[in-house]
Amino acid sequence: MPEKPTTGEIAGIASDPWMPAYTGLLTPQDDVIARRGGPQGAALYDEVRRDPEAFTVLSKRTMAVIEREWRVDPASDRRADKRAADVVRAQLDEIGLDRLTKGLLGAILKGYAVAEVMWEHRDGLWIAAAAKTRNQRRFRFDASGNLRLLTRGSMLAGIEVPARKMVVHRYTIHDHDDDPYGCGIGSVIYWPALFKRQVLAAWLQSNERHSDPTTWAQYSGQYDQSRQKEILDHLRNLGRNGKIVTPDDISIAYLQAASSGGSYRELSEYLDQMLTKAVLGETLSTSAGDNGSRALGEVHNDVRLALAKADADLVCDTINRTLVRWIIDANALPIAGGYPKLWRDFAEPDDLDKLSERDERLDRMGYRAPVKYINDTYGGDRVDIKAALPAGAPPSAEAAPGPDPAFAEAAGVPVDRVPDVLASRALAETAPARARMIDRLREIWMSAGSYDELIRLLLQASPDLDVSEVASVLADALAAADVIGRSGVTTDGD
Repeated sequence: MPEKPTTGEIAGIASDPWMPAYTGLLTPQDDVIARRGGPQGAALYDEVRRDPEAFTVLSKRTMAVIEREWRVDPASDRRADKRAADVVRAQLDEIGLDRLTKGLLGAILKGYAVAEVMWEHRDGLWIAAAAKTRNQRRFRFDASGNLRLLTRGSMLAGIEVPARKMVVHRYTIHDHDDDPYGCGIGSVIYWPALFKRQVLAAWLQSNERHSDPTTWAQYSGQYDQSRQKEILDHLRNLGRNGKIVTPDDISIAYLQAASSGGSYRELSEYLDQMLTKAVLGETLSTSAGDNGSRALGEVHNDVRLALAKADADLVCDTINRTLVRWIIDANALPIAGGYPKLWRDFAEPDDLDKLSERDERLDRMGYRAPVKYINDTYGGDRVDIKAALPAGAPPSAEAAPGPDPAFAEAAGVPVDRVPDVLASRALAETAPARARMIDRLREIWMSAGSYDELIRLLLQASPDLDVSEVASVLADALAAADVIGRSGVTTDGD
């Protein structure tokens, strides 16, 4: 008989010997908060967000999620699941999902974020009318990982929070789930932001020092403290009044120190780059610099979008596990296939220029796309002018040319036979090019004296083997098959 699996948690937070819990409350494992946060805890990172560069990149990461459209999908096509999705969608819209998402994404910086749901009973339903993001310093977690709210009457242990009241979203840079406080990227960017403040302070002091020259006085004779004091007094008068009288054995000059602003600027920019990389994973979306390129910029933008999609998936998962389920359960809504799912759409729109080039090429080959496809793809309410010509009317001078002979015989063929016709025609059209390639490979094979020499000759000849003609024919054939297939699907759908 198989052994039953262990159902309980044996490596939980309560049994962690390295987790301090002397008062029954856990302390964050974030080293920066533990050593420098003090009573304010994660609020320490509010100072980091006041840095202009940190504020910019954090806002960019958050807005990359919020700008995407969201939707709620039912678990199935059954009526109960569709109604449940409609109820959830309406309540998330009333709450202001984007505003809630922005608040919960504060966990990226601080490790966790808490939002309080404000419920109302309206028209026989429990409605989540609002969700207010709260300051992290108001909360603690106990040894079981449960959230506790600090109040004026309970500043140390806090009070328990009601069920279905607080949405907690966590973010961690670690690879474990043992810290209910999470660990945000504030622990990473705190130091660059702190060092940059010190660099800017030193830079300002340097500019102030170098803005005015240093007055230098020389006199003849030995070291004389009383005379030096007298000269210094005169120099102070020079600074206030701009006039001074000295004996002819005293010379006065102004020393202008070379400014070191360049090094301060380079260090400040370097710290900004460290901060930007930690938040966005790249730098070109904020500053291209001298080595930026379009291709590299697109790669960096893809990295930023990947982070945004990951952030969206995590915060949607939190809302799906909490608020979405709470709305269904509080109203006892029947569901057949499961709870509805919230998600954000990160699909990139099609490149209309490339699509139009493909459709134009297919039109020259004799395959006109259906009007519904044109309207759905490019928008608008267009009509097929060619199809609207009266019977027997001569084509206009601007009419499109007839089908390309390369694939003309596929016109009028039933959709299920189109692949055979196109494949046969493609083989015929590429036969000369394939024959030339085979002849060239046969020459190389016959001239090689050994296997190693054959490999070397093939590598040398590969740049001269032109496959563009074959590729062009196959591309046209595949494009034709794609449009004909879409046309068949559209026709069936109508």
